[in-house]
Amino acid sequence: MSEQRRQAWKAVRPDGTTRKGFSWEVGIGGTVQSDHNINPDNTSTCPTREGDGLCIAKTWQGAASAGFATSRCLIVEFNAAQVIAEDDNKIRVAGPVTVMDVYDAQALLRAGCGADSHLSGADLSGADLSGANLSRATLSGADLSGADLYGADLYGANLARADLARADLSGANHDASTIWPEGFTP
Repeated sequence: MSEQRRQAWKAVRPDGTTRKGFSWEVGIGGTVQSDHNINPDNTSTCPTREGDGLCIAKTWQGAASAGFATSRCLIVEFNAAQVIAEDDNKIRVAGPVTVMDVYDAQALLRAGCGADSHLSGADLSGADLSGANLSRATLSGADLSGADLYGADLYGANLARADLARADLSGANHDASTIWPEGFTP
């Protein structure tokens, strides 16, 4: 019987590290392994100690829990039998995971992949989203503080509860169907 493989993704810093300096192999085909120090009492999707599995994202909100802006991302594949915990946003696996692809999330959004996207809870603080097509995108609860949204297409976007502090919205296109955070005036 063959093993069932699944995919998810991981946001990493530009140097390939995550929280507490954990290093992810950023090359395609590389593998990342937990130290096999699994806490049997941990039912959370987040490790409680070093070696307590690998936390990977299913959604932008899940990736935001990393505590830094989403930019460089890894598509990872793993054996479904290695899943320790899972919720709507994240998965914790015992590993190993194999890197299947590496991409720049902000570049994809600038290239037009943001229209109709579900980006709720995303950490895009300081992101370069200049000229991005975010029409009809759901950005509710997203951290866009300090983001460059110059010339972005925000027609019909849902920005309810989004943090837009210090965001550059000059030249951004929007209309009456754009939903802004309560009390925010573009």
